[in-house]
Amino acid sequence: MIDVAELETRQSFTDQVSDALISLASGVGNTGFDNLGRGVAALAAASNLYGSCFAVAKVDPQNIRTRAIGPGMLRLIAESLIRTGSCAFMLDVTAAGLQFLPVTSWDIDGQAAEATWRYLVDVPSPNGQRSLWLNAAHMLHFRYTVDAARPWVGLSPLQRSPLTAGVAVAIETALRDEAAGTSGYLLPIPAAPDDPAATKLKADLAKLAGKTALVRTQAGGWDEGPQARPQMEWTPRRLGANPPDSLIGLRSDTFMHVLAACGVPVSLFLPGESGGQREAWRRFLHSSLQPLGAIVAEELSMKLEIPVQLSFDRLFASDIQGRARAFQSMVGGGMALDKAAGLSGLLTEED
Repeated sequence: MIDVAELETRQSFTDQVSDALISLASGVGNTGFDNLGRGVAALAAASNLYGSCFAVAKVDPQNIRTRAIGPGMLRLIAESLIRTGSCAFMLDVTAAGLQFLPVTSWDIDGQAAEATWRYLVDVPSPNGQRSLWLNAAHMLHFRYTVDAARPWVGLSPLQRSPLTAGVAVAIETALRDEAAGTSGYLLPIPAAPDDPAATKLKADLAKLAGKTALVRTQAGGWDEGPQARPQMEWTPRRLGANPPDSLIGLRSDTFMHVLAACGVPVSLFLPGESGGQREAWRRFLHSSLQPLGAIVAEELSMKLEIPVQLSFDRLFASDIQGRARAFQSMVGGGMALDKAAGLSGLLTEED
């Protein structure tokens, strides 16, 4: 039965620093804030897609232990798993019932069995964060996937493809630096900058604000004769961002690869015919979204001590045409109606 966990505070700030250094050196800790790929648009697009889908998921059963699992919590779980590979909540029992408080960072010690793990977590609040020790039974610790050598550390999709993440970050950074450079217009004139005529011209240009100004022609060479005139009349030259086409192409290419690494069909983000879009959506629901939902439901079931399921039926409704075609094919092949309806997803176990 879930109960309030015993709280243990650290002895001193020195102990905190020492434990943190030991944790980092041994690879035991997990801050939950891996910056790999952070700020890349493709990663934000993928995490937003997962988060939006989880926000409309139905939690079954609905009772005193699961009623606090709302759209906001589910969205946070999904987005965190795609972005950082991990997400953790502290189970807290109050007079209002069971609550799930997100933690910002955590360190883990214990033996191989997960039941022996102990978490040192930081719980944020408007009044500052507090640190406390919790047993594994009082923690929800979701992981996208893990390395067998360190199953207590969650790995995100981009942590499993760090070279692609590095390329994406480098390209985004290069484009950001390009866009942040000096911009403006250069206007060559046949006079020194401190020449009275040049000074008046600068003042006239500064006051334009979309209006028309009458300026002296350059055809006369500014009192130096036609032979000194510029080849063209008043031709400002733009100075500003001008990224090469190769960089733009690389950005588009890595955008698609990051989506693929996150389990999102690339065609979902490309214009195309409706049939291809429906197939991409179906593949995403069946091969990426539902498996991640099963991972989250497994952790909820284990820690809440009841079988929990996440249902994405509202999203699968968009795949009704594909299910109907599958149902028709199976019935046409001689399969019983009820069995064909169940296999095609038109009939749920409750029905």
